[in-house]
Amino acid sequence: MFRRSYGVKLTELHLDDWTIAKLLGHSGVGVVKHYRKMSNQLLADETRRAREMQTRILLENLERWGDEYEQIRQDG
Repeated sequence: MFRRSYGVKLTELHLDDWTIAKLLGHSGVGVVKHYRKMSNQLLADETRRAREMQTRILLENLERWGDEYEQIRQDG
């Protein structure tokens, strides 16, 4: 599990595949693509959570703005 987390972190630091493979003890660079894929999924998950939080904050604030912003609440 540590190797996987470390591999993902190394891809986020934009290290090249050869360096990542050597640091993790792999004989080739083929497996590094799996770490990059996990990193992209992590990014997507974090982005989704951040957008949900922003939407929640906006909708809470819209409650105080009055009826002229009702369409925004309905679209949200």
